[in-house]
Amino acid sequence: IIRQLFLSSAVAGGGKLSFADLKQVITKYSNTLPEGALRKLFELVEKDTKGRMSYVTMVAVANDLAVLVADFRRIDANNSNTLSRKEFREHFSKLGFEKKSVIDALFRHADEDESDEVGFNEYVHLALCLLVLRI
Repeated sequence: IIRQLFLSSAVAGGGKLSFADLKQVITKYSNTLPEGALRKLFELVEKDTKGRMSYVTMVAVANDLAVLVADFRRIDANNSNTLSRKEFREHFSKLGFEKKSVIDALFRHADEDESDEVGFNEYVHLALCLLVLRI
């Protein structure tokens, strides 16, 4: 499916995707991905000086996004479509974050609407920010 979407979207770009193309492809799966974080990720992983992304890079980005969706579903133990502070802490503890103060700071950063829960959009935004920092 990703290959078909890539080929149908990359025809005008000589076999590579612009950011607008990537955004269009991603919204076919989900319209909830934060544009700012996605743009930053695109700029960091895009190696072509003409502002276009190759198929191999797109597959890597798509795989990372698929992992985010799967992680969120797994972490959301009560299937509420949000992560409680407890679910969030347990997940980040398992990832190796040892200090509660660091996990709480990540939670506050992720909880953009201050609902004391982290929704999928907020989780993706945080995860993309952490992914960008990793790169």
